Amino acid sequence: MQEKKYARRSLVDYESIKLPVYIREVGYKTYENGDIQDAPHQRHAFFEMLWCSKGVGKIHLYKEPFLIERNDVFFYFPKERHYFVSLSDGWQLYWLTFDGPAAYSFFTAYQYPRKIHSKAEFPYQCFEEIMNTIGSDDPLIFRGMLAKLCNLLALAGADFSYESNYLASIGHQLLLENISNPLLTVNYLAQRLHVHRTTFEAAFKSGIGHNPGVEIRHRRNMLAQGLLRHTQLTINEISQRCGFNDTSSFCRFFQKHNKVSPLQYRKTLLSTSHQ
Repeated sequence: MQEKKYARRSLVDYESIKLPVYIREVGYKTYENGDIQDAPHQRHAFFEMLWCSKGVGKIHLYKEPFLIERNDVFFYFPKERHYFVSLSDGWQLYWLTFDGPAAYSFFTAYQYPRKIHSKAEFPYQCFEEIMNTIGSDDPLIFRGMLAKLCNLLALAGADFSYESNYLASIGHQLLLENISNPLLTVNYLAQRLHVHRTTFEAAFKSGIGHNPGVEIRHRRNMLAQGLLRHTQLTINEISQRCGFNDTSSFCRFFQKHNKVSPLQYRKTLLSTSHQ
């Protein structure tokens, strides 16, 4: 496997420039047939977009394989463990990561499923422009990176519409609206939509890319991380906002998904920010 990576300058260099979202890194990697790569553990929380330019391979996430071919686009949420299996020589993925204070709301507003197939031409030029300028110390270029990210996301979606899977769309919206509701389960969503659980699960997986139960756990974990990172709310208050009736259940949930307790997670963020 061969990889080329380009990173932005430290945000310390741009303290006076406040943006909702920042491109973090960009690059591309090329695999040979049979290559297997386990994605490294993320020290920082960021979103990632991968765009296949050629070849065929699989991305494994939550023990589910996703076939990735030319012009397929795949999205990861922060700290999702995954790995790659190449099924052809020259399987090439262009990738981009981004973070920032509004990264979560920014990306989820698009309501893209986990994997989509773009009808647009592969955006070589846009990726190349980002790679060539991401290290610039020009504030205007730095601000313009957000526009380039929006352009890539627009091209990725191209003619995408949730109308092809209306049940997945309204189910996903209902899930997001009830993320703080302790009653939120797959059965709860199916009952609210007046469909059988099996029917709902099949439609949701087809449209979003994985089961609704996985999405509930992931969204609650992401909400918890964000509240720990950006607020001074107590652990008890955060557990309630994440849909847990008691703090101990929330702490067990968070420990399982992040390998640290909520309090340790917050302390680590504070110590890192002061380094």
